[in-house]
Amino acid sequence: MRKQFIILFLGIISISNAQIKEIEIFGKIKTSLNDKGIPDLNILSISQGHGVQTDSLGNYSYKIKDWKNKRKIELNLSKLGYYKDTIINLTDQNRFEFNLTLKPHLGIDKEKALNDIEKGNICILMSGGIAPIHYKSDGQFSKKYKVNFVEFGCEGVGNDALSVYNNVVFDFLDKKFGVKWRKEIRSDIIGLKK
Repeated sequence: MRKQFIILFLGIISISNAQIKEIEIFGKIKTSLNDKGIPDLNILSISQGHGVQTDSLGNYSYKIKDWKNKRKIELNLSKLGYYKDTIINLTDQNRFEFNLTLKPHLGIDKEKALNDIEKGNICILMSGGIAPIHYKSDGQFSKKYKVNFVEFGCEGVGNDALSVYNNVVFDFLDKKFGVKWRKEIRSDIIGLKK
């Protein structure tokens, strides 16, 4: 009886293992800011419980176990400033290419800056953490040049997005006021080139 049980157990294991197939998902994750790859972006499979990171050019290769031919894989993509949950519908192939272009968190980009300027809501964006630093000169600068300082704190906006947005605003200020405002603004603003 024990011998029959062992044979039955081994048969069940071999049938189970035959239903598991390894699939490689690969591709490139880019940012809409400049169409370049996003380095060090975390890619996590919700069902698999593990993940990989993109390389310095935004490329990745991710091997997952396909249990019982499950054809949908849910991935969580994250890095400071970029967050997305997505579902991939896999094909029957062992290799599946998945490329994606991500928008920055909160839509902070060149188009948003242009829209804000057009609406008269001119802002200079900052990332300050839990305890933002405000100077008396910020208020004076805001009144003089009719701009608002917006601090995101723990909101998770990446410096690349802040720099792109701010540089559009800086170009606007240069056209309207010349470069004199650059001597009066605080020096820690992201994207500021003095």
